[in-house]
Amino acid sequence: MSLGEVNNWPPSLANELYQVLLRRIPPEVESPHLEDVVAVLIFALSQGELTFDFDADDPEIELKGSDWPRAHREALLSSGWVNGDSSPLILDGSRIAWRRWYQELNIVVEELLNRSKKDPLRRSLDIEESLPTTLNKEQSQAVEAIDENNLVLISGGPGTGKTSTIVQILLRSLSRHPRPRVAISAPTGKAARRIQDSIRKTIKSLTYTQQELLSSLTCSTLHKLLEAGKGGFNKNRNNKLPLELLVIDEMSMVDLDLMSAVLNALPSSCQLILVGDPDQLPPIGSGSIWHWIQTEGIIKRFKQCSVHLHRVYRNDGDLESLSRVLREGGLALFFQQISDLANTPTFTRHLSNPRVIPDALTQKLNAHIRRLELFAKQLAQSASLANNPLTIDDPNTLLVIEECLSSLENLLVLSPRRKGLWGVEHVHKHVLGKSYEEGLSSWPEGFPVMCGKNQPELGLANGDIGLIVGNNNTRRLLFRLVSDQGKMLIRLIHPARVLVLEPALAITIHKSQGSESKHVIILWPEDLNDKSQNSVDSIKKNESYKVKLLYTAITRASQKVDLFNRRFSLGSVK
Repeated sequence: MSLGEVNNWPPSLANELYQVLLRRIPPEVESPHLEDVVAVLIFALSQGELTFDFDADDPEIELKGSDWPRAHREALLSSGWVNGDSSPLILDGSRIAWRRWYQELNIVVEELLNRSKKDPLRRSLDIEESLPTTLNKEQSQAVEAIDENNLVLISGGPGTGKTSTIVQILLRSLSRHPRPRVAISAPTGKAARRIQDSIRKTIKSLTYTQQELLSSLTCSTLHKLLEAGKGGFNKNRNNKLPLELLVIDEMSMVDLDLMSAVLNALPSSCQLILVGDPDQLPPIGSGSIWHWIQTEGIIKRFKQCSVHLHRVYRNDGDLESLSRVLREGGLALFFQQISDLANTPTFTRHLSNPRVIPDALTQKLNAHIRRLELFAKQLAQSASLANNPLTIDDPNTLLVIEECLSSLENLLVLSPRRKGLWGVEHVHKHVLGKSYEEGLSSWPEGFPVMCGKNQPELGLANGDIGLIVGNNNTRRLLFRLVSDQGKMLIRLIHPARVLVLEPALAITIHKSQGSESKHVIILWPEDLNDKSQNSVDSIKKNESYKVKLLYTAITRASQKVDLFNRRFSLGSVK
C-alpha cells in the first residue's frame, strides 16, 4: 500500500516535507535515515496516527537507509531534531512523533485525567436504584461508575450492549437530578442518527415512566452542539456549553482538534461519558484520541473510570467469531479461517476475477437498484415534487419514505479505496455506464447519492446519503436529517442546492463509519492482500491498518456479509 492509497495523500509529500526541514532546521548530521523517519511519520499520519513506535511498529514502506530501526534511531538522535522544546520531533522512549501534535495529545489526556478525579454532581434525590438483571457485570460497572466518577470511558465492539448501557446511564442520571441538562452527541450526522435510532428502539422495552424520562432526549452532531461556524466554534472557553451530562458515541471517529474543542467548551463540573470501539479505523482528521487513550500505558491511568465491554449479544455466530479472529489473529489467520469455513447464512466468501466487477455482485446491485427505483417512483407519485417541499408531513408519503429509506439502509457496499480496480468509482462506472460521466440528471430514480460538503443551511453534512426521486424538473434528493433541535427530519431538496454530489451505491469503508446495515458487501482488492498472491510476508505489510479496515467493514453488518476477493495462497500460518 502506498502513501495516500486510501486517503489520497500525494506520494511526494514525505520528500517535500523532508526538504523543507532540511532548509529550515538543518540537521547537525545529515543522513538518508532521517528521510525514512519523516516518510514513516507521514505514512502513519495518512492512516490517522500521530505517533510511531520504533520497537513495535512495522515501517510498512520502502526505506532508503538500512539497519532499521537502530540506525534510524541513532541518526535521529544525532540530528538535533528531537533536542529542545523548539525541535520538530519528539522521541519518548521508543515512540517518535511530531512534537506539536504529541504535546496536544498529552494535553487532552491530562485534561481527561483531571476530569476523572473530580467528584460528580451528587444526587439531589435519595434514591437507591436496582440495576436491570439484563445488564452483565461490565455494563453494571459502567452504569454505577457515574455515581463516583466525573468521567466514564466505555469501550467495546459491535453488539456488546453499548447502547443499552448508555440508556441505563441516562436513566440513572435523570432519576437522581431534577431536570438535568443532558446532551447526546456523535461526530457525524450519520452516527448521530444511528445512536438516536438505537436509543429509540432500546427504550421501547422500558416502563412507561422510564420512556417518559427519555422521550425528550435528542442526539446531535458535535459540530452542531459546539455551534460550528466559519470562524470556528461559538461554544468555547469563554462561552461554555450549559450541560451537566454529555454522552459522546462513536469516539473512534473523533479527531484531536474536535476533542480539544469539546473539552474547551465543557464546564469542569459536567459529567462526560465517552463511548467507542478502539478496534475501528482512526478518524480521517489528524489524531485518533480514542485509540491513543486505549493504549495500555494510558488506559491504566484511568483506573475504575474505564470499562471495556466484552460479551457480544449481536451476531454471536460467524460474524462475531470472524471479527474476533481478524482482530486478534490478523489478516493471514482470518483468510485461512474463511478458506476453511463453509458459506453460512451470515457470511459468504466469493472468489472472483479481480480485474472485473463480479457477476454475482452485479446481480445483487441491480436487484437493489430496482427495489429503490420502485419506491422512488411511488414517492414521486405521492409527493408534490413540483412545489419543491423542503419538509414532508403527509402520513402516507412518510410511510412510503420510511419503506424507501429502510430499503436503502438494508444494503451497504464497501471498498477500502475510492479509485482503482474494485474501488468505489469502478463500481459506479460499471453500473451506470456512460451516464456516470453525464452526471446526476442521467442517473436513474432511486439511485443513492452522497453529499460531499457540509451545508448547515440545509441540514446536510459531508457523508450524508440520500437518493434520487423524480425526473427532469421534478427531480429531487431525499435525505433523512437531524434538525438543530436534534429531531429527525425527512427532506426533499432540489439538486441545484447541493454543492457537491456523488453516486453512493458503493462507498469507502472510511465513509461507512457510524453506519449499520443488515447486509454488507465488501470488495477487497487483491493488492491490499499481496501483490504476488503467494506471500504471507507481503500480506503482513500495513497489517494493523488493513485489519482495522476489514474489521470496520465487517462490523457494519448486523445480519449478513458477502466478501469478494481473489484466491491466493497464505502458506502456513503459525
